[in-house]
Amino acid sequence: MKRKAPRMVCGQACKIASGPLHARLINYELADGRTKVYTSITRSPDALIQGRLETPDGVNILLFDKEGERILLEKEFRMGVNAYVYNLPQGLVDEGETPVQAAQRELLEECGVTKLDFLATYPLLPVAYTAPGMTNQTEQLLIGRVLEVHPEAAIQSPNEVIEQVWVDREEAMAILEQTEIRLTAKTQALLYGWVWGADFLHSF
Repeated sequence: MKRKAPRMVCGQACKIASGPLHARLINYELADGRTKVYTSITRSPDALIQGRLETPDGVNILLFDKEGERILLEKEFRMGVNAYVYNLPQGLVDEGETPVQAAQRELLEECGVTKLDFLATYPLLPVAYTAPGMTNQTEQLLIGRVLEVHPEAAIQSPNEVIEQVWVDREEAMAILEQTEIRLTAKTQALLYGWVWGADFLHSF
């Protein structure tokens, strides 16, 4: 017998100290009649519980070189875990931006990418959740190929420590196997698929 989903009774958002994050307290009625208060983190306290499903909160960019033989990773010090983490280039979508515009801005600011070609994945790939167990933040994956890079054009925030790392399949496998520097789960999954033959650029 299929288990009945909890029924949401009400939800409210409250500020977390300072910064852009809020905690949303959501009251649920469980199938057996008990109640549960669930805490979720949100960047958009005025949005629906489900989060921003039309325009995402952020973007992730799977970026290849011109030949399609290397992927751009970012080795970034993440304060939340006090460690360096490998990730795809990423960033938040500013008010009034499209996901493509946000990706172009982030790649210019962090990497000095001045010209690139996106695979037509937006809006074909739907918005996805970042980590629905703890937040309603949404994001979208864009796939592209870099055409021109001018590192001197990059403008990194003084709060960020980011190193750009271009890797081929062999180097990606080495990163997957090492334990000194961690990866985000989505980066790990995409690298694993690419190492074992996934063709992300078949439409170019």
